[in-house]
Amino acid sequence: NNNKINESILLLGCGNSKVGEQFIIHSFLGPIIQIDISSKVIQLMNRRYEKYFKEAPIKRMEYLVDDAASGLTSLEPGCIGGGVLDKGLVDVLHRSLGKIDMR
Repeated sequence: NNNKINESILLLGCGNSKVGEQFIIHSFLGPIIQIDISSKVIQLMNRRYEKYFKEAPIKRMEYLVDDAASGLTSLEPGCIGGGVLDKGLVDVLHRSLGKIDMR
């Protein structure tokens, strides 16, 4: 579908999830700004996607250390136009609905 809107999405509490990658694989134009409070996790994710970041003509994913509870100080006002996904909330909802096998 060539009519997809090119607006950024903020992914809160990204952890080491591949959710952002899945957006890209499924033709979301992005960018996808992924945030986690853990600097170690963000370093891991930046290393995981280092080759992509170097080779991609347009940066469609970004990882930042920040805390949503503190007001997301690393973001420019108005930089998110497409929506916000709280990854932690999605995980909790799936578990409570029995969608994820925790074995």
